[in-house]
Amino acid sequence: MDEGAIIGRRGVNRERLQQASARLGEAAIDPRVWPEILEQISNAAGARGAVLLQGDSRTADVPRTSEVDEFVDSYFAEGWHTRDIRAERAVPLLLAGAKVVTDRDILAPEEMKRAGLYAESLIPHGLRWFAGIGFWAGPALWGLTIQRTDREGPFGGEDKRLFAELSQRLSETATLSYAVGRLVLEGMTNALQLIHQAAIALDRSGTVLGMNPAAEQMFDDEFRVRNRRIFCATRRPGRRSIFLSTKYGRCRIRPRCRLRLLSFVANASGL
Repeated sequence: MDEGAIIGRRGVNRERLQQASARLGEAAIDPRVWPEILEQISNAAGARGAVLLQGDSRTADVPRTSEVDEFVDSYFAEGWHTRDIRAERAVPLLLAGAKVVTDRDILAPEEMKRAGLYAESLIPHGLRWFAGIGFWAGPALWGLTIQRTDREGPFGGEDKRLFAELSQRLSETATLSYAVGRLVLEGMTNALQLIHQAAIALDRSGTVLGMNPAAEQMFDDEFRVRNRRIFCATRRPGRRSIFLSTKYGRCRIRPRCRLRLLSFVANASGL
């Protein structure tokens, strides 16, 4: 079938996209609604699913729709986030001011056929086409990537125009969320000083947001924070240190040593 015909049949539904856009303010207050809103955006776009990715720091806990869970998990597990040809070419365009980027803006048809991302990751998961909508959360560039199957077809010019309108709304929401997150972090820092016990605050990804003096006194060469992550030394041969993985709450690091871990929904990323 002619690609132009596919685009015409699968065009973005403007009314449904506006309805999803009207809900973005909810995400500024409660980031947990992102998957639900992304689902609405994906449906309005006639797509399989959607994912939020940060331009320069991609982690596996990104908001996404359930339909692309398996793809996103393998994307990070197989290291595609470090060699994603679409990100390599799209991010500079978004940084330069482009609001929306699609496959056709950055890859020739022959390149798509040869690129490992398509042959080894996207196509095996039933995906092929994408549109990346750039927006800002404080100083950080983010991209809302909308994924379509081969049958759903590529995005066209009118689709990009509608997505460009969504870009501004996304930036407004993310900027508000970023500001709220900073206020929460400031309050968290003050609260930690009032806890009469060693305490560390972590965000949902396990990143260290802050700690009180009692926690700082616990650190040494065996137990420490490095690059905003908690590491604990191990005596197992061939392994010098491992990331300390634990659920939020109380945990025992050593005999007679207790540490309290505090979780916060809001964080400085804005999402």
